[in-house]
Amino acid sequence: MTSTPRPQDLGFGLLCAMSVLLSTAAGYAQSRGRFEVGICRSNTVWEPKAKQAEIIAGIRATGLHWFRDAFAEGPERTQDFVDVVRLAKQAGLKVLVVVTQDAADYDGAAAKADNAGWAFKRRCGWDSGSLKLSQINTAKFKSRLRGLLSSLKAANLTVDAFEIGNEVD
Repeated sequence: MTSTPRPQDLGFGLLCAMSVLLSTAAGYAQSRGRFEVGICRSNTVWEPKAKQAEIIAGIRATGLHWFRDAFAEGPERTQDFVDVVRLAKQAGLKVLVVVTQDAADYDGAAAKADNAGWAFKRRCGWDSGSLKLSQINTAKFKSRLRGLLSSLKAANLTVDAFEIGNEVD
């Protein structure tokens, strides 16, 4: 008698296979020194401080070398992001920061995405839509980015790599 696999069984199998693959790749990279493996853990800044420390420790415990997160929140979250970078650096991780636009970089109606809603969520996984780069206020964007970099410098923290732009319209 054969049975049809349940979706959760397939998901668990895929998770196990990816874990083996990542562990093997990380071990190979360490022994050969040819490449390093990392992980993207977006929105760590929104987690409680204790959870942030747990996330970073978990990443380091896997043997991964890189931590990737996006700085796309308004200026009021800069210090929180600096704290996450500090945790990653204290754990010995290299940090890749994704720099993207935020509603704080736009004027008036341009700060609201006109493609927001259920159809966008179905396609992309969140419902707030995508802001148009063509309508960005570059002075505001520059100011927010300068604020982040200045805060990182004041905290004596360095970023190992930047990814400019992600999921843009």
